[in-house]
Amino acid sequence: MTNALPEALVSYLAQRDTARADAVTALLGSLTDRERALIKEAAAMGYTLGQQLPQGTKIHRDREIMRLVLNACLAQPDAHQAITNDARYTERDSGLFHDASVMGYVQGMRYPTTEGPHDSEQILFLVVDACLSFQDLYRTLTGYAPTPLCAECDHAEDEHEEGDDPVTPGTCAACDDDEDRHDFRPADGVADEAQQPEEPTR
Repeated sequence: MTNALPEALVSYLAQRDTARADAVTALLGSLTDRERALIKEAAAMGYTLGQQLPQGTKIHRDREIMRLVLNACLAQPDAHQAITNDARYTERDSGLFHDASVMGYVQGMRYPTTEGPHDSEQILFLVVDACLSFQDLYRTLTGYAPTPLCAECDHAEDEHEEGDDPVTPGTCAACDDDEDRHDFRPADGVADEAQQPEEPTR
């Protein structure tokens, strides 16, 4: 009896690994040098602090993680110049710092200090890959934009087509035939297609 995975599954997993690596590479390539450095510094420090969390400890809230990471970076300003030496901080910078430091912290909790990546470039890759798995929670880094829902039927905007003229209602392909004649009108909510991770403990 063998426990080897089927060849088709092995091939699929290899393709998925390649696709994920390509997605990370593309995202990192879209960043400016300054943004990449900021994310790298925040991710590495968050990862280091997460590794130091005692086993069984409940994870801190995002704001507390950001405070811990920032204070640790300020204590070593020469090694974290993108975070500590730049007065041009923008709202996007704050979002990138949040995403990288929080996910770095969470990933650090997964690995004892003797395991996992130790190189800052490997940590950067790990953190960006993990953020892409939970895009709705890390929107600044991943560029995730929620899909608008229709106030009439709660279906996504791309399910709707406009009418042939201004007075003819459009149609929704996802609605039943007797309820599909209406134009798309945005609701307050958005489609949440991203997985929500369980709150981890160490």
